[in-house]
Amino acid sequence: MTDRIFPDREQPGSDAAPIRKAHYGPGCQPIDDMIELGWAAHFMAGSILRYLRRDKDREHSLESARRYREWLANLAADEGYFCKHRARVAVIELDQLLTYDEKRLLDGPTVELREGVE
Repeated sequence: MTDRIFPDREQPGSDAAPIRKAHYGPGCQPIDDMIELGWAAHFMAGSILRYLRRDKDREHSLESARRYREWLANLAADEGYFCKHRARVAVIELDQLLTYDEKRLLDGPTVELREGVE
């Protein structure tokens, strides 16, 4: 199931160069458990907020926020995910929390990064 949510993710036993590395060693990652327990959507929404609002390495943070947003959208659209409703609620709640500038940053690579986006 996680391969539908993370299409660019390293798969165990794959010889392909992974885009997403296993941060916690080989095998099952914490996000895999969160998906199976139904906790993933709000974790992803929280990660989007965290990466958008931190000052450390702004380019990498924006890239991470966009990746989490893509994963959250995949989760909300996955007809086979048993907590799809939670994922859709997380998308709506996140949209209510994000500022106009944060939404613009997420939407396109052409928007300039600014210090202290609020």
